[in-house]
Amino acid sequence: MYLTASETRVIRLLLEGCSDHETATSVGLSIHTVRSHYYSAAKRVGARSRAHLAAIVIRRNLLGGLGLSDDHLVPAARTSQRRTDPLNGPPTGEPTAAAGKGNDAQEPD
Repeated sequence: MYLTASETRVIRLLLEGCSDHETATSVGLSIHTVRSHYYSAAKRVGARSRAHLAAIVIRRNLLGGLGLSDDHLVPAARTSQRRTDPLNGPPTGEPTAAAGKGNDAQEPD
């Protein structure tokens, strides 16, 4: 199984997170042609979506040494471990400004 040079170029940019517009501008093609390359590559490898296409390309190493750093493939791996709680706001594991203040409980005598 192989990918054409044009499919390879647009898939590399897909893996870097480029939009269709950014990809088209970068390689000098129309957005329609970029989408056509995604479609033909997906059909060729049996992918059902772009995410599936990216997974297959990476898993099977179809680009022959991606030449991408981990920053492009796994950007979340280099971020802080703290995550914001969507319901309560501040990052989990971090005390709020009001924590420990105004506590009505009295210490035992």
